[in-house]
Order: sequence, then structure tokens, then C-alpha cells
Amino acid sequence: MFDLADLLSSGLAVVPIPRGQKGPNTPGWNEREKVITNPADVHRLEGLNVGLAHAYCTPTPTCAVDVDEYEDARRWLSARGIELDALCAEPAAVVVTSQREGRLKLFYRLPTWMEPLEGFKVRSQTGKNILEFRCATRNGKTEQDVLPPSIHPDTGKPYIWVGGSDPTRMPVIPPSVLALWKAELVGRSAPHASLMSWTLLGYPNHPETPAEVARLLDKLSFVSADCSYEQYRNVVWAILGTGWSCAEDLARQWCESEPDRFEERSFIGLVDSFDPNRQPRPTMGTINHMARAGGWNG
Repeated sequence: MFDLADLLSSGLAVVPIPRGQKGPNTPGWNEREKVITNPADVHRLEGLNVGLAHAYCTPTPTCAVDVDEYEDARRWLSARGIELDALCAEPAAVVVTSQREGRLKLFYRLPTWMEPLEGFKVRSQTGKNILEFRCATRNGKTEQDVLPPSIHPDTGKPYIWVGGSDPTRMPVIPPSVLALWKAELVGRSAPHASLMSWTLLGYPNHPETPAEVARLLDKLSFVSADCSYEQYRNVVWAILGTGWSCAEDLARQWCESEPDRFEERSFIGLVDSFDPNRQPRPTMGTINHMARAGGWNG
């Protein structure tokens, strides 16, 4: 059982919500100065519902994948290479339910280098909300998600943590989910823009989909970051050469797999030195070769 003081002590930011309601009613509630972060102020939440203010959490923002219709959401995600059942079954998963069938929320931290992400909704063909990705608004203000032990307005039942959830130790959002989130934002703001720029730059034919991202991550798991500088550089440049919106995040994740070697300044320098017009340059074939040498069988 986690009380609100535990959550605040772990760096989470919260907003007060009238008891039995799902949203704050205080003017400007989504501004940074209105949230509660100090455990000494926990008394201000007594008798109230509580919302997690994603964008203002420390040391990194939090986010939520809010499922309103489980089966519809499962099918939508599966079509994009992500299995909702597997996300919920992860031992470290932080899950909240309102005790209504087919509804739950998965909570994550964003990577340390990432600013708050704009949220978006997924609707069915009839306009029904089935899934929502929440973190921040377009102008950078926070979005919120109701936390236990808040009371649901329709059922009168409390929100509860599911399974072994530890909200004070939220896992980092999986790269495949992050890649999908970013791709959806690009597609919704400028349809086909990312694919056009990717094609014009002459990148190889590997579209940024959750399935392709998962394949690349699988290959990288067979390539040690404890290698020669030339190989290290080539892997980073090959990842960046995909032209994906998540490429730098994936390169960083691979480099950080060898923490004794990773240095922020060196990594940024390596990224800045990447030239997509350099010929010849490392490609996905470079990674394939190194992964096979490490035991990947394709």
C-alpha cells in the first residue's frame, strides 16, 4: 500500500480533485505552480481525489496509456506491433484500475533526455474513445490521471493499484510504445510528412513502425556496446541512418547498455557528427552483420 506522502517523496507531482470527480476544478490547475510536490503538504489532499500531474514530475515526466475499451485497444495496438496483454503482465508494470471491466491505466516515466510529450486519443469508427496517451498539452502544460485512493464518480468505488505495481518506481516507457506515440503525433500533425522527408534523404526502405523498431532492438541486443570505437560509432550512425523519429533515443539506449563507457558529452558529439549524405556510411546492413557475429540468427 502506498500513501500519498510516498508518491510525493518519489518525485511525483499531484493535483487536488473534488472527491468523487475525475477532473480538477481549480482555475489554472495544469500550471506548474499549482501542483503539489512537497510531502509536507499532503494534508492539503485529505478527503479529496488526486490526479497525477505528468509533465511536472521529477526527475523525469510521467505519462499514461489509458485504456477505456480493453479489447478494442488490444486490437489497435496489436495491429501496430504492440501487445497490450504483455505490457500489463510485465513484472514492473504500474497499473491502476477503476474496478470497471475493460478499463485500466499503465503508467511510465519518460526517458531522462525527453521533454513532456503531447497526448492524443484513439477513437473507434463510431467516435468512441478506446485508448488515450496522456502526458502534456500542445503548449506544454500538464495532463493528469486520477490515482488511488480516489473514488470513481460513477461506481463510488476506489481506484486501486493492480498486482505488484510500485508507483514510486515507475518503469521507463518501452521503446516500442514511445516510437508509436511519436509516430502518431507526426502523422496527426502532418500526414505523410515523416515518410516524405525520410524518402527524400535517401534512407533505406525501413519504415518507422513498432514492428521495425522491435526488430532493430532485437538485433542490437546481440551487439555489445563494449566494442572498438569504430564499431561503436558505426552502430550509432547506422541507427541514426534509419531516419526514424526515435533513432536518437534507440542509439542512446544501446550506448547506455554499457554504462561504464557512456558519456553524455561524447554521445552528443557522436550524434552531431552524423552526416546522412556521407558515402559510404554505416547502414542497417552494418548492424545485421554485427548482430549475426553476436549470435543473432535473423
